[in-house]
Amino acid sequence: MIKIRSCTSNRELRISYARYSYLLAELAGYPVSASVEVWVETGDAASLQAFLADLGEQERPWTGKREWQSIEDDFKLSATCTALGHVFFSVQMSGLHGAPEEWAVMAGIEYELGRLEHLSSNLDFEDASTDR
Repeated sequence: MIKIRSCTSNRELRISYARYSYLLAELAGYPVSASVEVWVETGDAASLQAFLADLGEQERPWTGKREWQSIEDDFKLSATCTALGHVFFSVQMSGLHGAPEEWAVMAGIEYELGRLEHLSSNLDFEDASTDR
């Protein structure tokens, strides 16, 4: 399980296995709570792992936005960093695309550059296509 917990509030993003070929992304903390099951192909899961590994290797602030998006566009995670090492994650979740009750949630999470190395060490995407 990956946990990205804000350093300034109780907001947290958790990414874990849900079931065969699906990850569960859960966003919780005042005043927002949402979750979405995200379908991941082998390549899609590997790209999320690479995204997290790349963030974990950052020792200095960077410029621009780094992002990962699910193949079905129902989960998007992006990160920016200030010159002082404050990392800001933007989490976007959505569901029921095109349906009358379509929904979308977007929230931010403030994080610290020095804690990024722990992100990719807790979730092994090698077996994302096998039943858990």
